[in-house]
Amino acid sequence: MIQSLHDLIDKLTSGDIPTGTMGAIGIILFLFAVKAGKGFIKLVFVVLALAAFAGAVCWHLHKQGKL
Repeated sequence: MIQSLHDLIDKLTSGDIPTGTMGAIGIILFLFAVKAGKGFIKLVFVVLALAAFAGAVCWHLHKQGKL
């Protein structure tokens, strides 16, 4: 059971699925920031979106062997 779960996680993280997912989450968070009111909530959504984009770039560069 544990080995098959480990194999599933390895398959999911082997391709560009995490990169695309984090990029999509970043876009969605930016859209929430645009629709959000003003102040602290907007800032939180922008910071989370930037973190998602940074994670996507980091993952992509790591998979390319450039990090």
